[in-house]
Amino acid sequence: MKKIIPLLFFLFTGCASLFLNESNILVPEVKFTFDDFYYENGIEPDEGLVEGYADSLIREETREVEIALKRELAVFGLVLSEREKRDIAKWVRHYSTKGRGRVIRALKRGKPYLPLIEEKLREYGLPEELKYLPIIESSFKVEARSRRRAIGIWQFMARTARKYGLKVDWWIDERYDPIYSTDAACKYLKALYEMFGKWDFAIAAYNVGEGKILKWKKRKKADNFWDIKRYLPKETRGYVPAYFGLLVFLHENYDILQNIDNDPFEFDSVKVPRQVNVSLLAKWAGISLKEFRKLNPRFRRWATPPYLKNFYVRIPKGRRDAFIAKMNSTPKSKWYRALAHRVRKGETLSHIARRYGVSVRALMIANNIKNPRRLRVGKVLVIPYPGTRAHASVKRASSRKSKKVPPGAQVYIVKRGDTLWDISRKLKVSIYNIKKWNNLISSRIKPGQRLIIYKSTSS
Repeated sequence: MKKIIPLLFFLFTGCASLFLNESNILVPEVKFTFDDFYYENGIEPDEGLVEGYADSLIREETREVEIALKRELAVFGLVLSEREKRDIAKWVRHYSTKGRGRVIRALKRGKPYLPLIEEKLREYGLPEELKYLPIIESSFKVEARSRRRAIGIWQFMARTARKYGLKVDWWIDERYDPIYSTDAACKYLKALYEMFGKWDFAIAAYNVGEGKILKWKKRKKADNFWDIKRYLPKETRGYVPAYFGLLVFLHENYDILQNIDNDPFEFDSVKVPRQVNVSLLAKWAGISLKEFRKLNPRFRRWATPPYLKNFYVRIPKGRRDAFIAKMNSTPKSKWYRALAHRVRKGETLSHIARRYGVSVRALMIANNIKNPRRLRVGKVLVIPYPGTRAHASVKRASSRKSKKVPPGAQVYIVKRGDTLWDISRKLKVSIYNIKKWNNLISSRIKPGQRLIIYKSTSS
């Protein structure tokens, strides 16, 4: 029988060394608070998007590019041929027409963070115009996650993120945090510019990796990005001209950003001395859990990591004193609670993992288990993230080979070639909800599989 029991902080002291040295541990599937967002990049990867424009239609845009090279693009030191100018001009045309709406939506999401990004860029001595790169990368979606597992507004892969100082593990993923990830992006962009000495190469390398740019730059003795453009992946071919075209468009339409009314990303920081449930932090801050996660998107689990001591959390401005008062008045024994399971005779980690909808790896990390076959009867296991009764009922319903489904739900039979991405778009539900309703630990599905879909959400 599962039950909620208080787990004292000292239960984790024995596994502190594991958490402190887990950079090589495979990060288990993350359960997001917000809807998953799968999108390869802010721009369409196929460069054919802008290839239909005749030269006669982009003459004005080409003149704008020529002027911009002496003004807002001067900081990038570009020396371009007429053909290369037209390459950028096609994107200026695109943003002025069918791509305009996407830019405006991205700016609405990004405007709260722009002052913080500008400050970081100045700190690292980088061109301020780089603040618009997340429009191309992620459309400024904090929860953006590409099919290649690049994450956040700056679309960091885990390996690169760790290299430039971001914490990425089972408990925390700082790629989702606009402030932490901006600092890492500045370090990376600065390193790329120092490596190549030219911004067009550096920006291309940010997209495709420095290895490919170094290879083709050396092989073709290239002077700029356009010299090696045709040897690069489709996405990168469009990436660099799309970015410079975006800068020209925004300069010519400077009023767009001014007319967007969005509150800045402001907050107070409060030091917390030990592990605590995220829901309790939200309660102390006087806000909902969703609002707290928007301020602190790096926390991916139900609690802060056991290895963090004296860490800071963000809370709404003006609530610092109230937060500290509530924190100090709450007994330490109530700071951290988790779902727990007492091992019964005959149970294995696999059985327990399936019951609670978590991975075996997650159970092993949370409980410092090195050998999954050595499981003592009576041992109390911490369940990495709590399930819900609704979750459990869906799990039971989906596991039975019957026609009965929960009230308000429908059954979708997986077809050959289906992916969760396809199904989420077809039924207009999030990937996160499909996985939650059906107790899916990974994104793997197979033909004939029954999936529970709630109609109220899919309408």
